[in-house]
This record gives sequence, structure tokens and C-alpha cells, in this order.
Amino acid sequence: MNVTVLATCISYYIEICVLCPAWDGERRVLGANIGPDLSLPAVVQAMVGGQPEWDAVASFCEAVMSAKEAAERERERAAALLSPLNEFLKSDK
Repeated sequence: MNVTVLATCISYYIEICVLCPAWDGERRVLGANIGPDLSLPAVVQAMVGGQPEWDAVASFCEAVMSAKEAAERERERAAALLSPLNEFLKSDK
């Protein structure tokens, strides 16, 4: 696993693993693979405990990051589509 991916995942840990309901499904899959305790110390312990657990955490991180990146691309596409309309509306005033 890329160290940058892991560092990014840990930096978002509180948002993703504790607070944000958008990742409930991913958290359930992770918990099924490493156990129900998803506190940061437990996740780190699971990761260093074996390759399957490491892979489960890596997969969780990659799934979340991919979804976040896709959402950002969609926001950028929407903004690009609305840009001509916004310019038209501004010029109409």
C-alpha cells in the first residue's frame, strides 16, 4: 500500500470512521473484516496484525478516497456546466 494513501486515510479518520454517516456501508465492511472496534488504536493494531487486516484497511481507505474523488469530479463538472449560465445571468443585469 502506498504510504501517502495511508497517511491521507489516517488524517481523515475521525471524519470518516466516527462522524460521517455517508461511510456507514464501508465501515460495516471494514468492521466485518477486522472486528467491531474501529477506534484508531484498534485499527492500527489490526493493520499490523496481519496481511488480511492490512488489506481490509487499505481497501476501506481506497474505497472512501475513490468515492470522495468521484464526488469532487462531479462537483467540478456541474460547476463547468453552470458556468455559461452564470455568466449569462450576470451579463443580463
